[in-house]
Amino acid sequence: MQKEPGLSDIDKREEAYFCGREKELAVYERFLLGQDEAYHTPTVWSVYGTGGTGKSTLLDAFRRMSYRKGAAYIAIDGRDLVRTPDGFCLHLLSQLPAPEPAGGTDTGADRCLRRLKEIAEKGPLTLAIDNYEELLELDRWLRDRLFQWLPSRALVVVASRKPLSGAWMQSPAWRERLRGFSLGSLDREQSHVYLSLCGIEDVQSREILWEKTKGHPLALSLAASSLWLDASSEGENGDEWMAMLVEHWLREVPTGELRQWIEAACALRYFDAEALSFVTGGRELPPEDFARLYGLSFVRRTARGWTVHDLMREAVAKGMRDRTPSGYKRLLAGCANLYMRRILEASRSSGAVWDVRECFYYIGDASIQWIVTPAENERYFWEPLSPGNVAEAERYLQDRVRLGDSPGTGEPPTLDIVRMEDVSLRELVELEGEQGRLLRNQDGRAVGLSVIYSVNAAMLPYLEREPLAAIYLRSLDRDAYERLKEASPSPHASFIRLIDIAEPYNPLLAIKGMELIFELMVSSGYIVAAPPPDPMLADVHYSLGFRELQGATHTYYDGATPTPMYVLDTRGEKLQALFESLLRQAGLPVLREPAEEQGDRTEARDDKLAEMLGKLTQREREAVELVLEGLSNADIARRLYVSEVTVKKHLRSAYQKLQARNRADLMRQLL
Repeated sequence: MQKEPGLSDIDKREEAYFCGREKELAVYERFLLGQDEAYHTPTVWSVYGTGGTGKSTLLDAFRRMSYRKGAAYIAIDGRDLVRTPDGFCLHLLSQLPAPEPAGGTDTGADRCLRRLKEIAEKGPLTLAIDNYEELLELDRWLRDRLFQWLPSRALVVVASRKPLSGAWMQSPAWRERLRGFSLGSLDREQSHVYLSLCGIEDVQSREILWEKTKGHPLALSLAASSLWLDASSEGENGDEWMAMLVEHWLREVPTGELRQWIEAACALRYFDAEALSFVTGGRELPPEDFARLYGLSFVRRTARGWTVHDLMREAVAKGMRDRTPSGYKRLLAGCANLYMRRILEASRSSGAVWDVRECFYYIGDASIQWIVTPAENERYFWEPLSPGNVAEAERYLQDRVRLGDSPGTGEPPTLDIVRMEDVSLRELVELEGEQGRLLRNQDGRAVGLSVIYSVNAAMLPYLEREPLAAIYLRSLDRDAYERLKEASPSPHASFIRLIDIAEPYNPLLAIKGMELIFELMVSSGYIVAAPPPDPMLADVHYSLGFRELQGATHTYYDGATPTPMYVLDTRGEKLQALFESLLRQAGLPVLREPAEEQGDRTEARDDKLAEMLGKLTQREREAVELVLEGLSNADIARRLYVSEVTVKKHLRSAYQKLQARNRADLMRQLL
């Protein structure tokens, strides 16, 4: 710590450019003024965040504030000293204002503590240690031998990529004295302020820069300082700032081997050791290397595994596309096949919805990829329509129709709800099952509505009166229609009457609508959709694997435009066939299992099938085997020379013995 004559011109200009972090500055000012508990108790602040989030910049702001308040501030960089107790003490003593007298028998730590107590007697004292991860081998010594003996009115601020943990959190005494400050990206307003200070006055240019850098402080600084002042340019210079950011982050990576694993991690939006091994063709990632990987500052833990910072992932992906396009394509194929495997192994569980979403991130066309790009979204949730919220759902519909009919609003047309006057939401609430849902945001406001009919025996009377659903029913042949009358614990089909969101061009909202379709893919298996005659909606359905339903073209929406309905069949093995087809359309290969492993699986499946069929009587087994061949009840009756009633009786008994809900569930289990 040196006696400063004042802030330099550079310091003053840095202070003028500083923005954001108001909360941290306010807490630090309270400490300096003696208004914070840290002023009376030795306390440690852990300032942490991804490389480039401004940890060192915040410490500099603390230093300037300390000077203006006349407080003592000692700055230490973990990279600048010998990493031993004596090395730390010598470096610390060299920062103090007066030289130590020669002689004395005190140890280094005792000398440091004595000098720090002398300084703290005159006012608040801050000991700031930057790049603390460089001193982890001294962490125990610093905690037990130095920090806990500091005088009151002393504050330790350590800046590192990860928060203090381990023994710090295991000790109740340290837990109550430890305060964490996580530094993240700047928000839109803060980013605009910073870019304006950097001389970028054009609002549109600032907005583009904010979107591209995602508010990351170092990325903003590099982008603003580069020659790329024309933010709309897609030229070669436009990527220079991102390359510099990646170079900054890769300083943390010690080996070239680990960098290869980073490339695989950047191909996946979420990764774990199993996923990394799969997408790299079965390579084994040693546990110690995986620990190094998730310990990097640009990697964070989530509920779905670990994820690389968006900017790093995008930059590394672009580098791979430019440098080794075939290698990058192999990684993408591995990612898509990984999620396809997980979907098929999820046993028709709604838990597979997230895997479907991730798979479409790799195999969807541009419109689908745009919708599923947001990786995390807990801001919105669907709730069933009920007597308690049906009035709110009706108001939502009225507001959407009014918005859609008002010229000059800038809102997209709301063709999907123009003819909803034929649907009584109150009647839907009284029907059996969950036919409608209301989408809410985190403030509880309604921002979306869905109406998806369960096509089953109980719903038939209603569906025959519902204009669009009735068109679908009339398109069925006699046998298919008669099967709808059979009692079944699950619907024969799901009919999408409406999926509407208040902001169609908001991907965070759009994905919530898309997830309803993903849910039906893995649960219902047979989906009919009746969207209005909009080319964009048609493209979305084709991209998801839907095809036009023969005999169901109508003019319901405007009385003139021929409009098809669409159908998607994912029952039984058709789900796998769908995803394999979509993979090939995306230009990605379907990865097959090694022959030996595939043979083992086939043998295990055959054994399982024999075990399950062994639970049935001879007649039940004959009926089930014909179901597996795809025969209808009428065809089975003719083949076995019995009545359809007898066939239904045998199948009901088989369902019960094999714990299958219906024909589709039976086929799934046996196949």
